[in-house]
Order: sequence, then structure tokens, then C-alpha cells
Amino acid sequence: MRKRSWNEANQGDPERTLQWKPNPASFSPLPNPPTSEQAMAINHADPAQVPPLPNISRKVKACAACRKQKVVCFLDASVRCFMDKSGPPCKRCAEKDLSCVLNKSLQTLINERVPQTNALIHDLEIVSTSVQHILKTLNLPSMPQLESSRFIAPSPVSGEQGHLNQLPDIGPSCDNSPDLSPQDEENLPRIPMHSVYHLTKLSALRSPEADIDTSPGKSTHAGPYADFISQGMISLEDAEMLFHLYTDRVDHFAYGVGARYKTLEALRCNSAVLTAAILTVAAMHDPKANSLYPICDREFKRLMTESLFDRHVDRDHLRALCVASYWLHDSSWTLTGIASRRAAAMNIGSHLETLREKNDEDAADFIRIWFLIYICDQHLSTLYCRQGEMREDRAIEHAEWLVESSTVTVGDQRLVSQVTLLTIIHKIRALFGTDSGKPIPTVFASHISSFSRQLDQWVGRWSTTFPEVQEGFGTFPRKGCVFHYQFAKLYLLSHVFHGLGSSPIPTEFLEAAHGATAAAMAILNIIITEPVVREALVGLPCYVQSMIGFACMFLMKLITNYGNQLVDRNEFIDILSRLVAAYQATPVNSWHLVHHMGNGLERMLRALRQQPSNTAIDPATSDINLHRQANLELDFSLADLGSMDMSMVNTEALFLMSGSMDMGVMGG
Repeated sequence: MRKRSWNEANQGDPERTLQWKPNPASFSPLPNPPTSEQAMAINHADPAQVPPLPNISRKVKACAACRKQKVVCFLDASVRCFMDKSGPPCKRCAEKDLSCVLNKSLQTLINERVPQTNALIHDLEIVSTSVQHILKTLNLPSMPQLESSRFIAPSPVSGEQGHLNQLPDIGPSCDNSPDLSPQDEENLPRIPMHSVYHLTKLSALRSPEADIDTSPGKSTHAGPYADFISQGMISLEDAEMLFHLYTDRVDHFAYGVGARYKTLEALRCNSAVLTAAILTVAAMHDPKANSLYPICDREFKRLMTESLFDRHVDRDHLRALCVASYWLHDSSWTLTGIASRRAAAMNIGSHLETLREKNDEDAADFIRIWFLIYICDQHLSTLYCRQGEMREDRAIEHAEWLVESSTVTVGDQRLVSQVTLLTIIHKIRALFGTDSGKPIPTVFASHISSFSRQLDQWVGRWSTTFPEVQEGFGTFPRKGCVFHYQFAKLYLLSHVFHGLGSSPIPTEFLEAAHGATAAAMAILNIIITEPVVREALVGLPCYVQSMIGFACMFLMKLITNYGNQLVDRNEFIDILSRLVAAYQATPVNSWHLVHHMGNGLERMLRALRQQPSNTAIDPATSDINLHRQANLELDFSLADLGSMDMSMVNTEALFLMSGSMDMGVMGG
């Protein structure tokens, strides 16, 4: 019986015939080839999200002659009929004098060429990375991204793969013909490392001062430059706004050292790291730039990290370190240490002689950078009671040569005044040391009086030297001179409380004790009574903010230990409440230290008001202790403060800083 066809089977059922219709969705048409945009998206996608290529399911294991005879032709040497790694002919074809041809599949051919292709890509990326490093060292515009990098997965050179250990160790770089100066040939060696360098020719041992940059602004090449602005991380309009905020207002507080370039374009052409540093500091000072500060700060730290092991940096790199060290409280200790070592390696302090002899502007610029690094170093050494990185060299000892030259600027007088003040403070710190656990000997009373007279002479001279009104800065220079004088007085005279706790003050130190109290009160009064100082609060560096916090802590400790003997409690509460109002009325970015200082001062004021005037503040019941329990990062307790010394201003213990802040400055 013949089997019916499908049409014959359905002819008697018209309803069934009408019901059947082909479903377009059931068909799977071949996909269209990807467009160029889709291909680019695939090539730029995350390698982990791109589907892997199919593995070779079947490899050719026999030559054509062996396959024709259906004889196994293995590649293994232990098999009777094999083909070794050198390729055809196999053993059987060689014995029978047959033509041995291995017909490999296309996928096998591609797979065999992968090692050579990867090696070529690796060599190309090494060359590209080296060229980019050379361009960065010479402050030239960087190359555009390699076109081939869009179509290949990242290689170990770009840091995307963890196979750096597979790269060959090329060893230290050497100079084939190190330059010898006439002094090296005629005189006996005086610098040990120079001898080692000439023996080994290792370029890493060469003194960096030979390659010192003496002409900033030389890299004003027209053309594209790659930075986080061109990459769209922040807009050009925001960058221009931050740049002008820094140059027009903020840089005055840093004595005009940072704003060397007049336009953002010139700044971007010359130094990416200085661009990031200036925009970071400006964003921290702008109350409307809360979202911009983390972007700028992250970019600055990235650039600074990348340059950590660079042997040679230019002058603008040092300038960027100065700008960041002066204001960025979370990294100032680390950056100041790097800046001092970089500057010492470049021996920029020696430019004072050139300035003295030739009145050279470049030499003056180097000296300004050297002085600002010294100021940052001494500020932090004072705040943390640690040894500084820098010592008083010839440039520091003759700092006034800068204001005597024809290259003097409006900020040079203030810069030199700070250097001379900090040399006095350095001597004070050298006398008392960093150990504050024991009371100082009473014989130090004469030394304290001597240093006090030096400070009086300092303020008497510089407060009359500064102009009454400075262009773009108002009357702040003279007010700031008195401000810093009171800081130094407080630092000096507060040493008489070392190790005393609540014990009676020695008679020899009573005058100094009252002087310290007067200096602390004067600091707070200057802020609340001088509008120009209140307006300058946001621009003052972290050193000034920390000293204000120390003055408040100092007075509060006096009330705790001595009641109203040295400080009137009600008067202090009144001054503190006005100080809190001044801080909270200052428009500032939430990342700025002033913002956190205002919150901390308000907590101190609450704690003082909650306690009866005839009792000491009990840390177990104070609002400060409650805040400490709520936030373990806030390390403050009146009972834990111990002796009254500058260690109280340590940022890790200073309760004025918000517990949520990342005080990375301590760790460096």
C-alpha cells in the first residue's frame, strides 16, 4: 500500500488546511553582519563580557598519505608512525619515499600564528609606552591612542593583564658615555656617588641636578594635549572657572608661587600635574564645586603616583607639590616630604647665589619654591611635633636677599617674613624637643624670655614693612602678620604647661602662662573682630586652621584644670559662640577644613554650656563623649589629653575635625 503524501492527507479536512499558516517567528533568519558602529562597540567592550572564540574541535593529526591509507599518524615520538615537531615528512612517508603533506585546518593555522602576533603586539606597546614616557619627560603633547588597541585585548604592558612577571628582566639602564667635567679629571673625587656612577655607568646613580629645568614655559607647543579636561571628566567651562578662582583669589595666600601661567591653556600645555593641583585646590575653596573636588583630587593623586619613581621632574612639578602641600590637609605630610627631597636633589637652594649676582628671574622663582617648601615643612613639623625634612641652608639663612633683588614681587615680603618667623620657631622646637611627657626645667625661663623678645622684634619689623593695602589682597598682610605672631607666641609660651596636668604652675612660669592665655584669646578675638580676617578664613592653609583649633583646645583645657584662674569661663563661651557663628557663616566646600572646624567648635560650645560653671567638664557625660561613642573615629576626651602641649593639635586627636574625615595626612 502506497503511503499518502501530506497534501493528500489534508485534502479531506479543509478546516485544518486553513488553520495552518507558517509562523514567521518560528523561522530563524541568518543575522545581518554587524555594522561598523556595532563592531566598534564590541571592540571597546569589557574583555570579560565578550564571548570567547570557539575552541578547535578537531585538529589534523595525520598527513594526507596516511589519512588516505587510514593509518594513524601521531605527533608523539613514542608511536610507531609519527611526525616530529619539525613537521613533514612523517616516519611512514619517509620510509616509503612518499610525498608527505599535512593539510591543516584554517583555525589551526590561525592558532599557530597567535604567539607571533602577541609578540608583535607586545613589542609595539613597549615602543609606544617608551615614546609616551619620553614625551611626558620633555613636556610634549602625548601621542593619540594606537588604532590597533581598539581591536585587540589589552596586553600586559598596559597593565590590564596580570602577566608582568612573564616580561624579560632587562636589567638596570646604563649610560654608554657618561659626561666627565674637567673637575672630575683634575681633582680628587669628593662626591662618593659620582665615583660609583663613573665605575658602573648606571644612569640611576647620576645626580638629577645636571638635568634641572631652568626655563619653565618652554613647552608651549601648539596642538592637542591629553588631560582629564580633554577627556571630559570635567568641562572646560568648570576648569576655566576654577582656574580664575585660584589665580585671582586663592594664590595670594601662597605668596603668588602657584599661579605662574596667566591662562588655563598655557597651564595645560606646560604641566598636567600642576593643572590638576590648581584645580583641586580651587574646587576645595568653591562652595559650588562639591562634585568637582573628588574628580580633580583623584586625577592629581593619579598623576602624582605615576611620577613617584620618575628620576627627573621639572619646576612645575615642584610647584604642584607646593600648592597641594599648602592646602590639601589629607595628604600634606606626604607631599611635603616628596617636595623637600625632590627640591634637595635638584639643589634649587643654590640659585640664591645666582639671584644675588645676576638678579635672574628664573633663580628668584626657584628660591620662592624652595621657601614655600620650607614653610610647609616647618608648619607640619610644628603641628605634629616631629622633626622636619629640611634644615636651614644658606638660602634660608639669607632669605632677605630675595626682597633686596630687583625681581621682588608683592608676595616676596610676606614669603620672606614667614621664613624668618619659622626659623625662630624651629629653634624653639629644637630647644624643647618633641617629648612632652615631662615638665620643662625652670631654667628654661630665660630661654623663653629670649625667644619672646625675638618674636616681638619680628612683628615690630614686618608689621610696618608690609603696605597698608596690597593690590588684590586688601589689608590682610598686616593683619595676618599679627595673626602669625600670636600663633608663635602661643606655641612658645604653652610649653610651660608641659607635664603639669592640673598641678600648680611654677612661679618662674607664671608670666609665660598668662602670656600663653592672652595669645590664645587674641587669636580668637582677631577672627571675630576683623572682617578682613573672617573673609580670609577659607583661603588660609591647614596650618592656620589647626592653630586656631589648638587655641580653642588650649583655653578649654585651662578651664578644665584651673577653673577661672587663667580664663573666665563665661567670656570664653561668648567668644567661642561668636567664633562658631563666623565659621558657619563662611561659604565653603564641604571638603574644606573650615566646614569641619565649624562643626567641631559647635560641639565644644555645647559641651561647655551643658556643664555648671563651678564644675569641671566630665568626659563621661559631655556631649563630646557622646559623639565619640556614636562615631569611633572621633578620638577626643578631656581626660585623655594629658599635658597641654602642641601634641594636642595632632589631627588624629583634635576633636575639631569631623570623625568622618579621612585624616590620611598622619600616615603620609
